[in-house]
Amino acid sequence: MNALQKTLVIIAFLVLAIQAIHLSYQLWLKAGKSVLDKYDEPLKREITGAKSLEELWRRYEPVRQAADQAREERRKRGDTGLDDKDVEPYKSENDLHNAITDWEFKAREIRELRIYWLIGLVILFAGLASYKQVNRWFGLMLLILAFSVMIYWTGGTSNGFSWYHLREYDRLLINKFVFSLISIALLFVVIWYCGIFAEKKEAPAQ
Repeated sequence: MNALQKTLVIIAFLVLAIQAIHLSYQLWLKAGKSVLDKYDEPLKREITGAKSLEELWRRYEPVRQAADQAREERRKRGDTGLDDKDVEPYKSENDLHNAITDWEFKAREIRELRIYWLIGLVILFAGLASYKQVNRWFGLMLLILAFSVMIYWTGGTSNGFSWYHLREYDRLLINKFVFSLISIALLFVVIWYCGIFAEKKEAPAQ
């Protein structure tokens, strides 16, 4: 059993360490600017510079009203075609709508990360208690489940095909990075508590 435990611990550490390195690269080392940024439209700079969802919503509301008014004028002229997303105000409405949707999706990911990681933490404590007081195999099973949950929810993430870089995306990366580091620390606690790499003392010769 000790060999299995060592193998599982090494695999968990490697996965968590690789995730932490990848997340730190995405946060601080990945090039975030392009020489073409100076040609960006003002709206894109407003979206990427927004500090909250409310700020995006305040910008979206008047644009949506202008788009609705333009649709009403088209309807009166008998134009029932689809909106041209490359023409204002439909372009700005579409860009802001997508940014708000993306922000809400990232915020939901952060909430799910925290909730499921805490569930993993509860399972971890249950596993440690079971390992010492109930059954080592049952405790090991719970520990494997706990770290599987933590590893899954702290896994790296992508900004997808968004042409804007929302601040909520950075907050998601920071949360994943911090929880990855805490998971690594907890892994060392498990190693110490369960004595996984402890050297067995040989019985003295009679």
